[in-house]
Amino acid sequence: SGKHNCRKKPHTCGKKCSLSEYGGCQENCNEESGHDESIPCKCTAETHYCKEICRVPICKNTCKMPYNAKDHKHICIHTSCPYKCQVKCWDKTLNIEIECGRDCASNHHAHHLDDDGKTP
Repeated sequence: SGKHNCRKKPHTCGKKCSLSEYGGCQENCNEESGHDESIPCKCTAETHYCKEICRVPICKNTCKMPYNAKDHKHICIHTSCPYKCQVKCWDKTLNIEIECGRDCASNHHAHHLDDDGKTP
């Protein structure tokens, strides 16, 4: 704009970002101080993320998708499956069949949701 500016220090709005409820927000508006009120306050974050919790039932992380992405599954940034192996194995010590219990080998966090929509 045609305003005189010293450029010695930032003269930013500093009000709360209009997208502060979403993940990744830097909280304070980075628009020029006194910006037109028709321009929403916006911080310096390149992306604001969805605030929904991951669809994997035992996962408590938030979704990794941008807040304004259309029709996305709410899946977090983790890639490995958080569940344990359910394959039955014979335990010689206990003399019974038990679930393996090791970490699932899938590198797809929500593979069980893609298979049948149910938790393991």
